[in-house]
Amino acid sequence: MGTRHFTRVVGALVFAALLASVAQAAPPVFTILYSFHGQEDGRTPNSVLFGKNGVLYGTTAQGGIAPCPATALNGCGVLFELRPPNAAGGAWAETVLYTFTGQNGDVANPSGGLVMANDGALYGTSFWGGTGSNGTVFEIKPPAKSSGAWSETILHSFAANNSIGSDGASPVSSVLMANGALFGATPYGGGLQRGAVFEVSPDAGGTWSESVLYSFLGEDGDGANPAGAVVTDAKGALYGAVENGGNECGTVFQLAPPSVAGGSWSETAFHTFAGPAGDGCAPSGTLAMASDGTLFGTTISGGSFGYGTVFSLKPPASPGGTWTETVVYSFTRQNGDGAGPDSGVVIGKNGVLYGTTDYGGSSLFSGTVFRLTPPAAGGGAWTETILHSFTGENGDGANPSGGLVIGANGALYGSTQYGGTGNSGTVFEVTP
Repeated sequence: MGTRHFTRVVGALVFAALLASVAQAAPPVFTILYSFHGQEDGRTPNSVLFGKNGVLYGTTAQGGIAPCPATALNGCGVLFELRPPNAAGGAWAETVLYTFTGQNGDVANPSGGLVMANDGALYGTSFWGGTGSNGTVFEIKPPAKSSGAWSETILHSFAANNSIGSDGASPVSSVLMANGALFGATPYGGGLQRGAVFEVSPDAGGTWSESVLYSFLGEDGDGANPAGAVVTDAKGALYGAVENGGNECGTVFQLAPPSVAGGSWSETAFHTFAGPAGDGCAPSGTLAMASDGTLFGTTISGGSFGYGTVFSLKPPASPGGTWTETVVYSFTRQNGDGAGPDSGVVIGKNGVLYGTTDYGGSSLFSGTVFRLTPPAAGGGAWTETILHSFTGENGDGANPSGGLVIGANGALYGSTQYGGTGNSGTVFEVTP
């Protein structure tokens, strides 16, 4: 190879490396897709869900027709869609698909995200409403024709808090759809009023019925008050986290299905959090399960600095073994770092984790979107990057609510409870 040709090749390789470095160093792009006005279009949105053609669906905890008779809040909430623009740079368009009324057993104040069935039907939960005024599981189906209205069905109304029965009450998280049934958790209710895990499944006649799979004890090492949804593994076991119980800082549990039809589900609290000065306190949000069965989650407080953690739990090598916990990151609330992660994390490409914090960031009070990159070598430290610090000013959102979702384009989508041009919450996009 001639000297000149060799020099050109080397120069081209160096230039390509520089371009790659610049691309990697490109800052995240943050965009507010929609700001809620706090009236008919909704207020304080929950987490969003991707449907067909890039459409986002979600609910708001308030807004719509006011006042809300069930809770005297500013509206009972709405179901909305956000359609992407037809051309790059255009505005996303919001449409209210259904307005909750809180009357005659209807939903009041949806509390978690949505799941979508293959036919486009949406399923969710509400904190209030229903015949017992203690929350619901609901279904909303799209119209048969484009000009028709969406139709709502209450699949289950939870019993009242003062009931002696074992039903749950006031769910705050989404449901899991598996094998045609819906599974979820309530922070209240259950036999000891310390929360429950439930199943709502269709009957042969087209109606739905509910079963309580487990009622938390809140004592003898058991947890209490699950605040996130449940996830499942290939064997049908359910996993989740509870904020209290254990050593008073919560646990992570497994519910194994019965070995025979009609049998009882078996609960194991396989990790107990040590406390504020240890591995975290008050796990909240929905766990994320990696392909190898490792669970990732967040605690609202505790950790090295007291502002919450991201943790991992690796399953045992053999049945009956011990799960291995690692604190992936402890939030500092210093130098723009977040604090109080309460919505769990999502797993991206190459094992990268993404999540939000309820407060912290550059404003100290409005929250962040963060990325955690795993170490190149085992045993190394994870690297945190703040993708956006919310300010609640100049149209920016504040206090992200619910979890993030990852779009087909690799961008992150989420919502904030407050901020935006109407100070009633936003839906946002972050391209990391």
